[in-house]
Amino acid sequence: MPKEDDKNKTVRCSLCKKRQEQVDKMIVGPGVYICNECVELCQTFLDEDETGPRRKAPKELDVQTLPKPHEIKAQLDAYVIGQESAKVAL
Repeated sequence: MPKEDDKNKTVRCSLCKKRQEQVDKMIVGPGVYICNECVELCQTFLDEDETGPRRKAPKELDVQTLPKPHEIKAQLDAYVIGQESAKVAL
């Protein structure tokens, strides 16, 4: 049963602090409220991030340019001491 204080409490967006009456919709979560304007802004950031430099399409894997197993082991030998069975397994 809600307390009397909870009934009088103004619901505000947890991000921008706008009151519920100032926005179209309010998403309610456990102890958090997010207005539709903040959701739209966040979606804009996410959409921009996907087209940014971090989200480039992966390069096609060219099997011809992959190092040979003995070349991989030689690189590991240069940096890893011991663990011969692990190096061979890689």
